[in-house]
Amino acid sequence: MTKTMREADYWAHSTRGFYEEHAAEYAATTLKLSMRTAMDEFVGSLSFGALVVDLGCGGGRDLRALRLRDFSATGLDWAISIAAIARHYSGCPTVVGDLRDLPFADASFDGAWASASLLHLRREEVARALAEAWRVLKPGGLLFASLKKGTGELQDAEGRWFTFFERDEWSELLVANGFVNERSAVTSGFPEGNVEPTSGAWVTSFARRSLVPADHENSHGQETW
Repeated sequence: MTKTMREADYWAHSTRGFYEEHAAEYAATTLKLSMRTAMDEFVGSLSFGALVVDLGCGGGRDLRALRLRDFSATGLDWAISIAAIARHYSGCPTVVGDLRDLPFADASFDGAWASASLLHLRREEVARALAEAWRVLKPGGLLFASLKKGTGELQDAEGRWFTFFERDEWSELLVANGFVNERSAVTSGFPEGNVEPTSGAWVTSFARRSLVPADHENSHGQETW
């Protein structure tokens, strides 16, 4: 990294470097973890054959689950190596891209799945990523997200950046960026009772894209999707 690189870019590239270097190992580890309960709720809230994007698809575990449930799914990851693994494992198209600047047209998807991905952004960048998720979702489109519960930010011993959120803080951020928060919860350990090495409690949420961005919401506070 150059000394002139912006701090936010340094942490982003450090995180990306971990997943490039440890792609196979990380993919194998996450295949052992289940998101079945959240996936069942996500799938049950969408129409058959819906267009879905997995934002931060990792090794393709959830992407494959979406395909097997007859959704038209596309994966996105910033790490080239792990995106290739996801493509092979899931049988779905995958794109190398940045959560802060999604390479998709407006209103492309009925649903967006963001499991343990937004947490790798700096706190001040998460709103930008949510704005991008809002942009690529159709009005009323569903966003699932899971993040680590807590406060503050840190870089772990392997170079990955983590930003922590409390449930109320996360719910407020969703609403501030144009989403109607349908449900948020705190889970102990990784969903389904599995515990990954860096896990503690998790915040999960299901939110719908409103018709217009938050700063254009009508003054009566009505839901507009």
